[in-house]
Amino acid sequence: MANLGTLFDEWRVAIDSELKESTRDQKKLILTMAGYYVPELDSLSYPVNSIRRNFDWHTMGIHGPLWAIMINGIGAPSKSGSIIGDGSLNYDYIRKYLRSYKIDHVYNSTYVINYFTFGLLWVGFDDVEAVRAKVSYAKEKGLLGYNVWQVPDDRNWELSKAADAICICFADIREATNYFSKENKLGEGGYGPVYKGKLSNGQEIAVKRLSHSSKQGLEEFKNEVTFAAKLQHVSLVKLLGFCTEKEEKMLIYEYMPNKSLDFYIFDPRRRSMLNWEKWVEIIEGIIQGLLYFQEYLRLAIVHRDLKPSNILLDAHMKPRISDFGIAKSFQDNETEATTDRIVRTYGCVPPEYIKKAYVLWKEGSAMEFIDPSLDDTSST
Repeated sequence: MANLGTLFDEWRVAIDSELKESTRDQKKLILTMAGYYVPELDSLSYPVNSIRRNFDWHTMGIHGPLWAIMINGIGAPSKSGSIIGDGSLNYDYIRKYLRSYKIDHVYNSTYVINYFTFGLLWVGFDDVEAVRAKVSYAKEKGLLGYNVWQVPDDRNWELSKAADAICICFADIREATNYFSKENKLGEGGYGPVYKGKLSNGQEIAVKRLSHSSKQGLEEFKNEVTFAAKLQHVSLVKLLGFCTEKEEKMLIYEYMPNKSLDFYIFDPRRRSMLNWEKWVEIIEGIIQGLLYFQEYLRLAIVHRDLKPSNILLDAHMKPRISDFGIAKSFQDNETEATTDRIVRTYGCVPPEYIKKAYVLWKEGSAMEFIDPSLDDTSST
């Protein structure tokens, strides 16, 4: 801990020195700290004097049954002994707490934080103002990441809408798709119609719009957003955003110009466009995507609706797995998962298709069942 105190001292000196030498209109960097204080373990005591000298604000959480608060007031000089009870509250709970006790919260633009006080209780958290400010700053600086929260902890999508990182307004989507015109319609599935669009910045998108007659709904929409936003892999379609305005439930994806795999499989002429090497490349891409969310994630994910129409092809005919509306996750130490309803696309594998394959196999002519376009005589 002595070394930690030295680090804080040197850190402050370096920051102040950089500010003095800067020729730009640069603001002083504010240092804040949150840590845990363990009274029973003196050897882990923080270098309080160094913290007090160098930090503009700090909170110390007590380990144990105590829940005591000493408030400095945000922006006040840091003092030894400022503590906040150990634990955390999700956003939804905080909003319910504010409503129950009729408490108003305050946004501080200097520290980019929302907070409220109640008696000796002080709680700092990110509400819509803080989220907007942080995302705006990240975009301005070209940063690749910014504040993140768990979707289930959101309240009526308030934080997700405020982020504007993935929430796209209805007017922009309507304009991008030429008012959802027939000419822009790419197709229709169980969720609803899919439209091609182009945003004002020139980016092409695919908009999946929930149909009022669809048997799918809010749960599938949330599932899709949760998984698609969490999963990032070259073999998975990238979710660019969503829209929940005017009771809409739209999902906005990157546009895949070469449609889906079923567009080629079930048409003899188009099927001939893909040679053996391209088929192998597509199969390998799908396998890489499956390995990613079934083997390499902390929470293994089962797609549960993998079929040709859910394998999209990009400009280079690379496969991208899509549609996580009925996907299911489970812990990596679980060996099986259960479901309380039958899911998938009914008739995905036609019975006559299976029967034909079985008959040919029994007759010793299974090779006749293989698609002629898969002939690899020309492959190295």
